[in-house]
Amino acid sequence: MAEPSGISWGVEVYRAIVYPLNADGSMQQSNDAQPYEGLQFEGSRVFEITPAEPRAVDNYGDGRLRDTIYLPPNTANKGVLRVGYDHQPINAALTGVNNVTTGDMKWTPMGTDKQGTEPVVALLLMQMGRDENKLKRWRWYMIPRAQCIPLPSSFNENGTEMTYQITMSPSTVTIWNQALTLEIHNCLEHAYADGVSEYRPHVVAFEGDGAYDVVFNLPTSKPAFSTSKMKVFNYLTGVEVTTGITKTTTSVTFDVAPDYPFTVVYEF
Repeated sequence: MAEPSGISWGVEVYRAIVYPLNADGSMQQSNDAQPYEGLQFEGSRVFEITPAEPRAVDNYGDGRLRDTIYLPPNTANKGVLRVGYDHQPINAALTGVNNVTTGDMKWTPMGTDKQGTEPVVALLLMQMGRDENKLKRWRWYMIPRAQCIPLPSSFNENGTEMTYQITMSPSTVTIWNQALTLEIHNCLEHAYADGVSEYRPHVVAFEGDGAYDVVFNLPTSKPAFSTSKMKVFNYLTGVEVTTGITKTTTSVTFDVAPDYPFTVVYEF
């Protein structure tokens, strides 16, 4: 089908996924032919984004305003994610600590000496929507570089609500590590991508071992809607892989076992 018009509206949060990143900024991958699809928050309720505001510098004289120049912001783009479950594996991944098991009890250290050195992550958040023709669409934000800090929930008469403070950093690459260029994007950095798609977007990562694996299956519960909506990127270079592969709605098969990590960006 045709690409979305880019005009849409939506409601609530349908899914929020965090991708912890390696020290070199690469997306984590599983060490076999299985897909790594990040960690999904359970019970996402609200995502509030606070864009950094431009600075207005006024030129006044003779008792009145003469002109105004807008300068770039000097603060970060931020956001708050509110969810209805305390997800200990996510909290540990976001704070750089381990989940601990004592007997049959599981717990996560909080308020630790790791504060201030929390890992950098990427985020994918989406909501169900419609376009101007009342056709179903999916609105989403992709955040390639951020820190996402969990804040503990209170115990009171209300149900559990975990809050995550998100601070975005300008990134020269997309969530799948493709470099921004003046030719394609007409910018060289972005804090987040504001997008719309016909079906739900998903990004998965694989670790090519360069030896045996040539067939890489997408998550069984999330097959691609069509191969025309599927892109494969070499994560080391950020360049799209267009030759030597066969794409189906359930897998990507290489002619020769890839010796590099790669991502698959698709709709399901």
